[in-house]
Amino acid sequence: MVVGAVIGAAINGGIALLSGESGRDVLGAVARGAVDGGIAGLTFGMSMRTTLAGKIAVSAAVGAATSTASSTVGQLVESGGVDGRVVAIDAAVGAVVGGGSQATSTKYLKKVRDNIVDNLNPTDPILDD
Repeated sequence: MVVGAVIGAAINGGIALLSGESGRDVLGAVARGAVDGGIAGLTFGMSMRTTLAGKIAVSAAVGAATSTASSTVGQLVESGGVDGRVVAIDAAVGAVVGGGSQATSTKYLKKVRDNIVDNLNPTDPILDD
């Protein structure tokens, strides 16, 4: 969690700095990156045995929480206030992206596995002599 926060802060802050943002905007980017990086890695004990629906739900919740915290902290640092509508929109987008990424990645990995298994032939020699 701490490593993620440091990496997120460095990446977001670096991008803002290189883009010529104001000092306040750079600090906002650093804050958003730290929150994003710190929260994004949370899995709440999700394991490989967790159902797809469970993975989607947890990932959607983490996406919403990350976006809510990031939006709130970033707005406070950048402008000193928080627009609740912006936070709500960011939370909704985070939930959709978080849940959707889990659904599509699992579906994609299953396709890859199926393609590999379908192309295996148990009669083919492993090593050519």
